[in-house]
Amino acid sequence: MQKNPNVMLISANKFSNILNEKGLVDDYADFIEDYITSGIANQNFLKALADEGIDAILMSELSNAYQQDGAYAINKAQTRITIHATIIDTRTNDVVWTASADGIRGSATTVSEAPPLVEAIDLAVKKIMGALPTL
Repeated sequence: MQKNPNVMLISANKFSNILNEKGLVDDYADFIEDYITSGIANQNFLKALADEGIDAILMSELSNAYQQDGAYAINKAQTRITIHATIIDTRTNDVVWTASADGIRGSATTVSEAPPLVEAIDLAVKKIMGALPTL
């Protein structure tokens, strides 16, 4: 994927710094809670981000996590997670992209412990990143 020189991505750490500097931490917490429970993005918060030159935000949610250890002669160990990701335009409040991905890690034997969650998360994140639209 070729990089667009007109697009600047910022890290979660830099985003946190902006929220702190602009006094938007509580507004962000309310935004996340409201969006997760209602699916509606708060336009006032998004406008505050747009005023800071942020065109869009990428939000992700770990919506499912399942782990099962192997049981001899019954089943192999498995870890499975689902991640949902959404890009919202801060100026229009529109969802411009959304995707979901599963990360599934299994064991080779029935006597293994379930693989670590982070391994399944890594697989799902790679799928999401590979599906991001070209900017």
